[in-house]
Amino acid sequence: MKKVIMALGVLAFANALMATDVKALVKGCAACHGVKFEKKALGKSKIVNMMSEAEIEKGLMDFKSGTNKKPVMTAQAKKLSDEDIKALAKYIPTLK
Repeated sequence: MKKVIMALGVLAFANALMATDVKALVKGCAACHGVKFEKKALGKSKIVNMMSEAEIEKGLMDFKSGTNKKPVMTAQAKKLSDEDIKALAKYIPTLK
């Protein structure tokens, strides 16, 4: 029983750390995309919280790889690990 409780505690702690990390990652995005990713950045981009997890992940990966060459987003995406991108892609659609 103690092992089960300890395992659940570790999982809860890991989830809390991940949520904190994602929330820290999105702070830099709010200036252009809005706190809930509800704005068109520079009046041009898609509203990110209306995109699917797959669309967000692909978009960020394209910026990171240089396939999509928008200077501001390319610079931002290059700072992200693949795990960061997956976490953001999962989190952002929940902000609707």
